[in-house]
Amino acid sequence: MTIFKKSENIVARKVADELLLVPIHGKLANMERVFTLNEVGEFIWGELDAGADAATIAEKIVSEYDVPIDVATADCNELLAEMSDAGVII
Repeated sequence: MTIFKKSENIVARKVADELLLVPIHGKLANMERVFTLNEVGEFIWGELDAGADAATIAEKIVSEYDVPIDVATADCNELLAEMSDAGVII
């Protein structure tokens, strides 16, 4: 069970219906690595504050959005892997 944490070098800003995650290095934003999260991605991002693992987050997605657990698990794992590879989460 891996617990992910948000990187300290990320600024999150809500723009319209999306959440933008912008990596900051020093005083500069790395605009080539911006993540744009939809409603479910924003839900996953918010669950990281609670110290939840991927399986727990997927179960909460099922409850919140009424999707099959296999779809929620695959989507959650994919987003967490992409964010981890980009250094958005650790």
